[in-house]
Amino acid sequence: MNIQKLQSELASIVGGLVEAKGKLQGEVPVADARLSERDPVSRDLLRAHERFKKLLVDLDLIIPDTRGTSTIGASINLEIDPDKILVVTCRNALKEKLDEYQNLILDQVTTGGPLEAQYFRDINPNMPDAAMANIEKKVEKVFAQLLKKVQGKDLIVLLGIAGDKTDQLLLKSKDLVAERTGKPVIVIEADSMQRLSEADMKTLLARAIASP
Repeated sequence: MNIQKLQSELASIVGGLVEAKGKLQGEVPVADARLSERDPVSRDLLRAHERFKKLLVDLDLIIPDTRGTSTIGASINLEIDPDKILVVTCRNALKEKLDEYQNLILDQVTTGGPLEAQYFRDINPNMPDAAMANIEKKVEKVFAQLLKKVQGKDLIVLLGIAGDKTDQLLLKSKDLVAERTGKPVIVIEADSMQRLSEADMKTLLARAIASP
């Protein structure tokens, strides 16, 4: 590992800790910090811990500890570090599903709808022309967030559910997302929310990444 990559990894880890600290703003300072594994702050801390531990292993400063390794998707090996993946969804339900994962922790952006203003008319054909200007502004705000979150990532995953109209419209923007971010983009379409367990997601990721 060269110095530039080490600096980048350290900056990313510190950035995650700063983000965790920011999420504590507004909390009562003297209250006990009672966190569960599903709390956003806990997830940031656990992600930073795993990334720092991996960095120390890569630098040969510690020996990797394989004790207690989860068996979820044990036979599936991803060809890319999950920390380098950004998942894009358009519904909070999908975000919440991914947030339930205990070991496969993925950074996410939730768009709240398609990534092209024209597709909003497919959802609501009666949308007035005057509303389109606001839709375009909304889309640009989402892209601004996406461009910020994708820094340091190697891959963007557009995730949707088969048969969901809004999800399908998001997946159609694969080429646009690749063009605007300069990152490789893959599409993953799950059969249903029920078929999107942590093991399912790891399998879907491995297959999509391995596909030409």
